[in-house]
Amino acid sequence: GLYQLQAGEYLLWRKGSDALSRESYYDFFATAFRDEGQEALIHELDQATDAIFSRLMEDAAGRPVFVPLSGGLDSRLVLCKLKQLGYDNLRSFSYGPPGNYEAKGGKWVAEKLDVPWTFLPTLRKNASRFFHSNARTGYWEYGWHLATLPFIQDIQTLWEENDSATFPRDAVFVNGNSGDFITGGHIPKLCAGPGPFSGRDLVDAILHKHFALWPELLHQEGMGRIRANILEQARVPGPEATLSPQELAAHHELWEWRERQCKYVVNGQRSYDFMGYAWFLPLWDDEWFHFWQDIPLALKLRQNLYKTYLETFNWYGVFREFPVTIWRWPGAAISIVPLARAVGLVSRKAQAKLYHWFSYWGHYRHLNAQFGRTTFHTHQSRIRGFNSLLAARVLCEQNLLHLVPELPCPGVAGEKTVPCH
Repeated sequence: GLYQLQAGEYLLWRKGSDALSRESYYDFFATAFRDEGQEALIHELDQATDAIFSRLMEDAAGRPVFVPLSGGLDSRLVLCKLKQLGYDNLRSFSYGPPGNYEAKGGKWVAEKLDVPWTFLPTLRKNASRFFHSNARTGYWEYGWHLATLPFIQDIQTLWEENDSATFPRDAVFVNGNSGDFITGGHIPKLCAGPGPFSGRDLVDAILHKHFALWPELLHQEGMGRIRANILEQARVPGPEATLSPQELAAHHELWEWRERQCKYVVNGQRSYDFMGYAWFLPLWDDEWFHFWQDIPLALKLRQNLYKTYLETFNWYGVFREFPVTIWRWPGAAISIVPLARAVGLVSRKAQAKLYHWFSYWGHYRHLNAQFGRTTFHTHQSRIRGFNSLLAARVLCEQNLLHLVPELPCPGVAGEKTVPCH
C-alpha cells in the first residue's frame, strides 16, 4: 500500500471528489528533433549555460563555492564557467584514495585556472570507523527512502571534514553530476548500428546495465514482471515493438532519467543536505533539459555535440589537451595494469577475472573497505562491485532481506557478528 511519485509527476485532487489522479508535467523524452546546424546549436548552448551559471552566482551571493574536481568534462566545465563569469570566492578539491588519477587531473585543472585546490584523502583505515558511526546509519535512513541505494561516494569525506576548517558552514557545493547523462553519454553503443531494434533489445540493454549488481538474479523467477515494468516506464508498447536507433535512444534516456539519474545520481546531493551544506546542480537545470532533449542522435551519440562545444571554446586550455590519463588504479595499484595486459594476451576472460579480483584495491578501495577484504573476496565472484554489497546490506539492515533470499547479509569490517534478519 505504499506508493511514490515518479520524477515529473504530481497528484491531482479534485475538490468534492475522493479520487486522486496521477498526472505528468515533464518527461525527458524527445518526440521531434531539431534541425539547426551545429554552429547555431553550439552558440545557443553557450548562451543557456551562461544564463544558468549567472543565476547560480547570483544565488550564491558571494559565499565560498567549492567545486569537486574529478578531471572529467563536467567538473571542468563547472569550474571554467564560474571562473570565466567572474565568481571570486571560488575553490576546488578532490578526494579519494591517495595517488588516485582523478585527483591528479583535478589538480592540473585547478592550476591551469589558478583556483585554490585541496586534496582530501579518503583512507581505508577510516572506513570502518565511519561505517559504525551514528552519522552513517543516520545518513542511510535519510538518503534511501525505499527508492534508491544511499549514495555513499562522498559522505565519508564530508563527515571527516565536518569539524575542520576545510568547509565553512556557509560553503556552497557545485558539481557536474548528471551532465554526462543529459549530453548523451549513456546512450547504448548499439544505437550506433543501423537497426531496426525491438523493445526486447531495449530491455536487455537496461537489464544488463542496471539490474546486474548480483548477475545471478537475472535468471531468477520474476524477471517477466521486471521486463514488463521497464517497457512501461520507457513507454514502449511491447517487446516486439520496432524501434529505430533514434527511438531506442530516446526511450532508453527516458527510462534512465526517471529510474537512475533522478533516484540515485541526483539523490546523491542529499549527502550535502545531511551535513547541512547548500548546493547547486547547474547541469541539471531546466534550460539544459530543454536544450538537450530534442538534439538528434547523431549529435548526442558519444557526446559529439557536447565535446565539440567544449573544444570550440576551450576555456583556459583545459579541453583540447588533457595530459592526465584517468586510471582506476591509484598509487602502487597501477602495477596491476601491465600484469593484466600480459594475461590478456593469453585469455581475455582470465584478464577480466584478474582485474575484478584486484578491484578491492582499485579506485573505490575506501568504499570496498567499509565491508572489508574478507567479505569482498568471499562474494567477489557473485558481485559487480561495492554497490552490490551495499544493496544487500541495506536490505539486511531494513529487515527486508527475506524478499531476496538468494542474497547474503554482507558483514562489514570490524563487525563481530552479521545482523541477519
